[in-house]
Amino acid sequence: MSTTTAPIDVRTEAFADFMADYPYASEVDSIADLPLQFFTADDTGEVFYARVLGFGSSYRKTHLNHAPGTKPAPGKSCSRCRWTDTAILWAQPVEDEGDGRFKPIARWQYVFVSLGKSAIEGEWQRDTIIWTEDAEDVLRKLFVPTKKDFRRDTGDMAIPPHNAAAFRDAACVDERIADLLARYEPVIPQGSRNGADVDPLAGL
Repeated sequence: MSTTTAPIDVRTEAFADFMADYPYASEVDSIADLPLQFFTADDTGEVFYARVLGFGSSYRKTHLNHAPGTKPAPGKSCSRCRWTDTAILWAQPVEDEGDGRFKPIARWQYVFVSLGKSAIEGEWQRDTIIWTEDAEDVLRKLFVPTKKDFRRDTGDMAIPPHNAAAFRDAACVDERIADLLARYEPVIPQGSRNGADVDPLAGL
């Protein structure tokens, strides 16, 4: 393979900007119709080619529980100040051979990306990047604790709408994910790609 395109770091806002124009899997006929892009996901220099099977975000355009310019009170959430971007990629790690050429060094596999973001000064982003050949691992990572400060191995778990949206889109072009969706659909909500903001004036 050869490329002249610099890799996009999936942990950055450049990835979110890239996804703003990327086609959703539910809008294409097959995985081959999704553009192949060059990515990185860490600081080691490891790069990979990938197609984005699904993407969702809990980000909202409006503030909740507080006024703009102030912080949410302790224990209160605001998806304009703190949100999560989730992506499911089908990826193949590659190695730089020089002169813009790269060779595959591993098989195609899933990459699950979860980025806990914050616009509040002094807070930092929490990144989760998981590589796996098993679609069930992707499904397991969709679940999050339903109460603040619960660990993943204790308490109740559920799939938030933006995670469900990413998984449902991926199921449109990935057979193994589609099989899991059919088996576990009762626990996978319909989902929302962009938080819970719904414009009641849209379409009027």
